[in-house]
Amino acid sequence: MGTLSSTRWPKNYVKMTTVEETYVLGFKALAEVLPSPLRPGMEWFGQLSLWRADVELLLASFELNTQSADHPHLLLHYAHPASQEHTTSHIQLAQLPLPRNGFQFHFVCPAQKHPRCHQLRRHLYLPLSPQATFACILCSGPLAYLSAQQGSSRYAGMSSEFRALLARDQARKKAW
Repeated sequence: MGTLSSTRWPKNYVKMTTVEETYVLGFKALAEVLPSPLRPGMEWFGQLSLWRADVELLLASFELNTQSADHPHLLLHYAHPASQEHTTSHIQLAQLPLPRNGFQFHFVCPAQKHPRCHQLRRHLYLPLSPQATFACILCSGPLAYLSAQQGSSRYAGMSSEFRALLARDQARKKAW
């Protein structure tokens, strides 16, 4: 689509909030604080640390209950980073069977604001806006990945030192 200075972008274009600017709640973060793998019949209380890409920390206490097969849930208690208001998020969990024995838990999106929201998610996101709550990528946003908003240069992901070496090498080849 071109860079922001090209004529294809509208003059009032505002970049979307990126996933990297939000706090991400996933089962990997839960697995790090649980004493054993997540399974039915568990009840656990603890502290959870959620990070953003720019290394800002959100501490949350949680209550995880999978004892009831009908209503497994996760309660998160945290101070919202934008408003510092104490918030409690009630997040339902769904247990899905795996093809070869076992099962896997998913979050049920608590917001379900978006018409394409399919409810079951492995990650939930908390944007920094004061009214925001944990929700899926569709209901939190719209959210985009930072890599989707960067230029499409072939060398965009390389470090500046490597790009400088590459430019010097190409200049040396032109001089020959």
